[in-house]
Amino acid sequence: MAQKPPVVYAPRGVVRKQIALRLLAPELAKHESLAEQTGSSSASFARQMYLRGIKSYERAVAVHHAACGMNTTTGVNNA
Repeated sequence: MAQKPPVVYAPRGVVRKQIALRLLAPELAKHESLAEQTGSSSASFARQMYLRGIKSYERAVAVHHAACGMNTTTGVNNA
């Protein structure tokens, strides 16, 4: 009997390389609670939060660069 292919929960194109994320006990408890509330696996929830954080970070950097007169593409100060 042929084996079934393993179930993959990651979106298509997601690289299989794993990264370690160290959290304090209260942070891990919060993470696990929120992941459970959303019905996501721990890894999926961590990825969702990472993607949200990257977007937030990029917006903050763009605002900072604009306030400093920097080109957001090159990082060169145009002032």
